[in-house]
Amino acid sequence: MPTVTEAIHWLGLDFPATAGNRLYWPFLVSALILGLAYQHWRGLPDFMTKAIWWHPSARQDYALFMLLNIFKLSVLTAILPEIGQFILWGLILWQDWFGYQSKQPASIGVNISFTLSLFVASDFSRYWLHRWMHVSRWLWPIHRLHHTAQALTPITFYRIHPLESLLFGVRYALVTGLVTSAYMHWFGFGLQAHQWLGSLIFVGLANVLGSNLRHSQLPLCYWPWLQHWLISPAQHQWHHTVDGDQRNFGSILALWDRLFGSLHNTSYDNHFQFGLEPEQKSESLLRQLLLLEPKANRHS
Repeated sequence: MPTVTEAIHWLGLDFPATAGNRLYWPFLVSALILGLAYQHWRGLPDFMTKAIWWHPSARQDYALFMLLNIFKLSVLTAILPEIGQFILWGLILWQDWFGYQSKQPASIGVNISFTLSLFVASDFSRYWLHRWMHVSRWLWPIHRLHHTAQALTPITFYRIHPLESLLFGVRYALVTGLVTSAYMHWFGFGLQAHQWLGSLIFVGLANVLGSNLRHSQLPLCYWPWLQHWLISPAQHQWHHTVDGDQRNFGSILALWDRLFGSLHNTSYDNHFQFGLEPEQKSESLLRQLLLLEPKANRHS
């Protein structure tokens, strides 16, 4: 029988004390402070009410969060090779393509470049996988679960199907392996990615500046010029509306949406209605996990 500590870990309840994830306590505290300040400044409704945090959709999020963490710790760790294996495969690939390369010392500039390359490649690949999950008839049923949320909280970030978790896990491992092995091929093994609060420094900075507010009821909006470079919480909330699910696929950078024609700017007075079409909102969680077609579609 698992101990209390093991049970807490398996259910993901130790996330606030674990560096490197979205629910790490400094990120939650900073989002709360920023959110309350913005709410007061704009005179917006309270985004911390019981009606939001104990909404039936939010309660589903909590159950899915624990289910997903059990899936990650059991199934994913069993079937996904470790990052080191992806790096090894990448080293073999670069060796076959370019042959042996004499190594240069990994200077400060190289480490900065390595950190930036990891961030850009990960954000770019995340944009495209997210976009494909919307446009592919095969991937949309997997991603649809995330968009059935009718109330947004930071836990909604983890409202994803286990198969989506697998796809994003493969994406992360593949991109990290390719980028890391490429730098190792030319600069050897003395690389060091710059981190902060358990994440790449750019990701950690985005998390401190309110990434958790993207899944919230607070429409924190950036200046129009900044929305062309960074995805604001309000822009991601627009993506969660019935009309906006074909826009704003980006994670941190808005650059990819701008380059590939999917960017939509928002304003602070936007009002969002989250979820899918009304006839799909009543679909049971079990049907969504089993990837069954919505009943409304079957009778149309």
